[in-house]
Amino acid sequence: MSNSKPLLGYHDLRGLAYPVKWALAYLGVDYEEKKYPLSQAGLEEYGAEKGNLGLDLPNLPYWKDGSINLTESRAILKYIARKEGNGVLMPSDPIVLAKAEMMENFLWDVWYFLVWRCFHDTEPFITSLKERGPPKWDMLHSFLGSNKFILGDKISYVDFMLYEMLYQYTLYDADYLERYPALLKYKSNFEEIPQIKKFIASPGYLKGPCYHPLFMKYKCQDLTV
Repeated sequence: MSNSKPLLGYHDLRGLAYPVKWALAYLGVDYEEKKYPLSQAGLEEYGAEKGNLGLDLPNLPYWKDGSINLTESRAILKYIARKEGNGVLMPSDPIVLAKAEMMENFLWDVWYFLVWRCFHDTEPFITSLKERGPPKWDMLHSFLGSNKFILGDKISYVDFMLYEMLYQYTLYDADYLERYPALLKYKSNFEEIPQIKKFIASPGYLKGPCYHPLFMKYKCQDLTV
């Protein structure tokens, strides 16, 4: 295996890759980034490269770590959770792991209510966000309860997904979580984790954009996000 640093390739935005970046920050992993500009030229740059990156299923984000070349954000996140920090972010108990994977898929569904609404800004995506979203949030709020992290007292890879989803929802609607005090507390506490706080204060941290501006039809008041 090469001694070079791992490489994370993605658009120059938060998108679906930020759970990976939170995990890397938490674990203190030293890595490099390939950021594709948010322009037609950036899309063309990736298009010209993607067939030559050694990826089985070319896509963004990608993670290159020696002989390991991965795509799909959740696969990358779980690989890092297993490999780095002696696997501290990957539950070892099979029952807890099953709950983590259940929550992983649940969060993905809820996150995509916002993603698709931003991409399309038409029915039925607006309705999905307004009508299908709240019952899911109610379940999530109940599941979290008084837990420190989503699965209990111990942080796991799923927490990085949950935080990023909370961040993106509140970026688009600052009052969205007002009905869910446990989730608001969770978000605030997560931001105070020393490694997370350090990353937020670093030059490499992005407040936005969340999604690619060339494809988004629904944007925040601040059009950069």
